Amino acid sequence: MYNEKVKREFLASYTHKKSTSAFITQVFNWFEPYENVWGLDLSQQTTDVLQPVVNELTGVREKSTELIIIILKEYVKWCARNGYEVSKGIFDVRINTIDKIQNQMVASPLHLKAILDDEKSNFDSLEKETVDITYRVFLWMAFAGLEDKDAVRVTSDDVDLDNLKINFEGHSYEIYKECKEDFEKACKLTAFNYEHPHYVTCRPRAEGNVIMRGFRSPTVDLKTIRPIINKKFSENDMDNQQDTNRQKSRISYKRIYLSGIFYRAYEQERAGLPVDFSNIIALEIDRKEKIKKYTTTKTRTLTTISNRMKREYLADYEKWKCAFTM
Repeated sequence: MYNEKVKREFLASYTHKKSTSAFITQVFNWFEPYENVWGLDLSQQTTDVLQPVVNELTGVREKSTELIIIILKEYVKWCARNGYEVSKGIFDVRINTIDKIQNQMVASPLHLKAILDDEKSNFDSLEKETVDITYRVFLWMAFAGLEDKDAVRVTSDDVDLDNLKINFEGHSYEIYKECKEDFEKACKLTAFNYEHPHYVTCRPRAEGNVIMRGFRSPTVDLKTIRPIINKKFSENDMDNQQDTNRQKSRISYKRIYLSGIFYRAYEQERAGLPVDFSNIIALEIDRKEKIKKYTTTKTRTLTTISNRMKREYLADYEKWKCAFTM
């Protein structure tokens, strides 16, 4: 953490809640590489320098972006009150969420297929029949609405190719026609081609029916998959670095998951049905309650939490719709 002593003093005065302190520490750590290059604390930096960095580091959801900006502003105000030299640069930073959504989310199954099939993509084509098929279906399961920890457990028995559904633990998820062939290969192939710099060979898959299994194990470790997916997308960003005005795509499992939710909401809206995220929110609350109970009070009930989440989903959905449909 750059200028750690000052930032630790701010943290101690700003919050005593461990989770809040941990989040703010993470935000400060994100800025550290930039501050090292500048030789300046972020509180002293100008708007034109801060703007692209904040664009790079913040996400697509309105709540998280606003929270980061609030924290940075509070830090700068605290520095000023305590006699440290500051710039007002952060107060004029503006986030263009629409541009971020266009670069970091997807509009439809066809859009996601285009990204995976792009010749500049770091994902092998289906025709090559490499282990990349498992990474492709992983991202398709994100769009379908499965959490990543569930996606790595889906088996060929859960996949109904005739009806284009994944039936997993009491829930049904749609398989789109754009990815049917991906799932067919992931379910049925017993071997993958392995491409070495000097040769190509065919290697048998591990035993079992988990559709994401590769060569070694019948099960899949999510901790192994995440960095592989991140690397494939980050390498694509490196290929585009010559365009300095282009935001990094930073597409991720979570953003594809969210894109799928919004795509289905848009399809409902186009069919004349009301946009309703109640089922998604109820499922998210249920998942969290099983891991760690929400802290509730007389005024902060599960109902008020659900209502807040609905407002956040609707706000993010409207921006996604602006980015891709208008």
